[in-house]
Amino acid sequence: MRDRARRALAAILLIGIALAVAPVAQAKSQTVRVTGVKLNKVSASLAKGSKLTLKAKVLPAKATDKKLAWQSSNKRVAKVDQKGRVTAVGVGTAKITAKASNGKKASCYVTVRIPAKGVKLSASKLRLEVGQKSQLRYAVSPEGATNKGVTFQSSKRSVATVDSRGVVTARAAGTATITVRTKDGAKTAKCAVTVAKAKATPIQATPPPSKSASYADQVLALVNKERAAVGLNALKMNSELKSGAAIRAKEIASKFSHTRPNGKPGTSVTRLAYGENLASGYSGASAVVKAWMNSSGHRANILRKGYRSIGIAVYEKGGRLYWVQLFGA
Repeated sequence: MRDRARRALAAILLIGIALAVAPVAQAKSQTVRVTGVKLNKVSASLAKGSKLTLKAKVLPAKATDKKLAWQSSNKRVAKVDQKGRVTAVGVGTAKITAKASNGKKASCYVTVRIPAKGVKLSASKLRLEVGQKSQLRYAVSPEGATNKGVTFQSSKRSVATVDSRGVVTARAAGTATITVRTKDGAKTAKCAVTVAKAKATPIQATPPPSKSASYADQVLALVNKERAAVGLNALKMNSELKSGAAIRAKEIASKFSHTRPNGKPGTSVTRLAYGENLASGYSGASAVVKAWMNSSGHRANILRKGYRSIGIAVYEKGGRLYWVQLFGA
């Protein structure tokens, strides 16, 4: 009787142990699904030929199958291997995706560019007189650089300022350095600017011409002859610059200066003016052009490569002639 009771109790204990162990075994064999994928970058900019390794994180950390498949939306722009290593192949944008077996994924947009490797200015030195302007032109290399944007900066704005287009304005006597810097790669080039006070070289006055327009045409022809002699393009008469020159001719008849009565530079008379030549007392077109060509600052304006247009005016006051040239880019 006792033996039978013992066997029954043993059987009950075995059944209890089996029931307790079964859920544990079942839990150990349960699959933990992937709920998400994260990348260490959502976007990246690469130079053509460079490489980048993307790192992926599978969620949750206890996911059973953490294998990922990597792919590129445009292999002509960027390639990726199965370890997340990206190679920039060509200019453009590609989407790099890491995808889990259950479809969960994350992407990084890769932009491939040709980086700027350098920048050059049209001049390394400039000599200007107060009130004059000059256009600095720039070239970013290589020719196919993706971002050719630049910024300009003056080391001494009280002497010379520069705008976003590279137009330098002489403000006061002294020296300054103009720096151009690429937005991609911060490559730089510099131009040393020397500003001198404006000088006038008046001579004895002669009778005024009957028609100032004819003198303006003569001056234009002589200026273009000088430019042609050094292989430069001819300047064209511009009506707005011509009107501005007429205003300036009347102003300098009262006070001979590159500074206007309102205190602003002479070139402020019109938005198109970048350079200004003044003279007084010369008897005709040949005499005034010869005098300008013998002056380094005036000669530089007449022979500047960046100029394309001109305005010329002559004004007579008290038997004296006042000559003005305004140059435009």
